Amino acid sequence: MKAKAFLLVGLLVAATCAAMAYANRGTGVTVIQVATTPNPVGHSPKTGIVTLTGELAQEKIHASGDRMFDLVLTLTADEVLAPQQAQGKPVDMVVVLDRSGSMSGEKIRDAKKAVKGLMEGLRNQDRFALVTYSNSVEGGENLYYLTQDKRNILTAMVDSIPANGGTNLGAGLQRGIGVLESFGESSRMGKIILISDGQANEGVTDPRALADMAGQRKGGVQYSVTTVGLGQDFNEQLMATVADGGRGRYYYLENPRDFLAVFKEEANWTRSVAASALSIHLPLPQGVEVVSASGYPVINKETGAYIAPGGLLSGQTRTLYVRLQAPENVEESLNLSGINASYVHEGKTLTAMCPGAFNVQVTHDALAALRSIEKETWESKVLNADYNALKEEVAADIKAGDKEQAMERIDQYRQSVQVQNSVVGSVAVDENLQQDVQALMGTVEDTFEGDAPAVAAKQKSVSKSMQYDGYKNRRGIR
Repeated sequence: MKAKAFLLVGLLVAATCAAMAYANRGTGVTVIQVATTPNPVGHSPKTGIVTLTGELAQEKIHASGDRMFDLVLTLTADEVLAPQQAQGKPVDMVVVLDRSGSMSGEKIRDAKKAVKGLMEGLRNQDRFALVTYSNSVEGGENLYYLTQDKRNILTAMVDSIPANGGTNLGAGLQRGIGVLESFGESSRMGKIILISDGQANEGVTDPRALADMAGQRKGGVQYSVTTVGLGQDFNEQLMATVADGGRGRYYYLENPRDFLAVFKEEANWTRSVAASALSIHLPLPQGVEVVSASGYPVINKETGAYIAPGGLLSGQTRTLYVRLQAPENVEESLNLSGINASYVHEGKTLTAMCPGAFNVQVTHDALAALRSIEKETWESKVLNADYNALKEEVAADIKAGDKEQAMERIDQYRQSVQVQNSVVGSVAVDENLQQDVQALMGTVEDTFEGDAPAVAAKQKSVSKSMQYDGYKNRRGIR
């Protein structure tokens, strides 16, 4: 009996090491023990409209080679806008529309119709600008209140837009940013909606450089950049990266008739923002880095890590799953404290502090580490963060035509989670493995069946829809 028990523990330890190697690409035998220090007596009371809290997914985590641990952060904005206030909040809206040759036909017709529909839906206190781009850029001379005369002029301008030439997406984005920086006001919320159906093939084409462009802010004007990819030929990684850099959202549209719904949703979202320009700062012990944060941009500096998750609507709660990595020469204990989130509300920059501290100690009991997993927090992390990150990775494999890598990635993920769940015992995670993960493997198999033209077409469609689904769910966008 003792021999069987010893064998079970040995198998769990070995399987855990193999599973963690997939999840974090590391090896080793160290374990970290994690505990949360209670909120200290006399902690400063809340002074703004945002509350920030945190909890760890487990009290003891495996650090043998991977040295990873997960922190779940929750941001909540107060209900500061009554429905009528949100509807009346002034918005500066700039549409940056692709008019390259690939947009000809149904795409440009539906885009024009949607722009005109957006103008009809904007209110007298809102302002609007239209920028169009192909090889060159046109429009964006000012932000206009939509009086009837101005609506007539802009409608005629929209109707006359041609579709030809290349795709200088960077120049269009820069013009849209310039409009808000030149004519925007700090008392108003700005929004840029960047639309493309193709590849950025002229001017600035590097996704990181375009994201940096979208993230620039001057003159105290608050705005976000939302991107819309249309059809099967645009670069979904580029559009998602630009949206993240611009603290906005990314949409994938298969049908151009859905343009107007996106425009209306973004206008309503912009009117309801209570806390914009969110930036979470995690002061970190030396050598500790943030690896990921629900897919949002992360910058690791000497002063710690900075996460840019966009904005919070009035009354909204958002959860971020933050994965951190300790250094190889991890000390006997680590301390994470002073985590905070800065944001802008009604023109003022405010800060929300995360109460308490998160203490990390080293242990060498791998089985105890598994048993220390907090079931509900870990379950939420797996279903919302880990599984959707897997879908984004598999989507990239499908796009690259690498079926073998996609299937291997899914299998390694399944084994990793199975090992942990053999101890945790989450029914929801088991169902995810038996149903969703199995269906994901079936999708990969189906994508690569058929002749070369059929497979190529399915690769484009499946990779975009799967990437978009993972992107939305990982961030909690519905």
